[in-house]
Amino acid sequence: MLKNLMRYSFLFVLMISLMSAVPPIKSSVIEKSTTLPLKENKMIIDQFLKMSPNQYEQLTGVNLSFKEKLVFSMLKKELKKKNINSTIDLEAAMAESSNDFSWAGFFAGFFLGLIGVAFVHLLSHDKEMRRAAWFGCGVYFILVLLYVALLSSIFKSVY
Repeated sequence: MLKNLMRYSFLFVLMISLMSAVPPIKSSVIEKSTTLPLKENKMIIDQFLKMSPNQYEQLTGVNLSFKEKLVFSMLKKELKKKNINSTIDLEAAMAESSNDFSWAGFFAGFFLGLIGVAFVHLLSHDKEMRRAAWFGCGVYFILVLLYVALLSSIFKSVY
């Protein structure tokens, strides 16, 4: 009875770890608006510092998520500290600027394992998100090892 319970619970954990769900990617391309002078995603920093997240959305035609709006405001603060008068590559700067921990990367690594880490590496250029995906995968494997150790100690005490 106990052996069957252990087998089924192990198979259940194995089945969950091998399942993968990838969110759909929008295939429609949104055309960029040209209300402000923007050449090859480059803009004068003074214009960027005066811009709100809504104006950025109108300029690029891309809707920003809550996290991206936070990154946008953090990027503006970093640029104000540096006080540089030149042009900025918006996409590269938004990709490089990030907060300390990425929960999306962590959950991808935790729930999808190595498949999630691979997806994060393929779809994101954010170093913190990649590191968080590895961290989530590591936490998952540690929990699986603890689960197996617990079950083996239970079986040793029973038999």
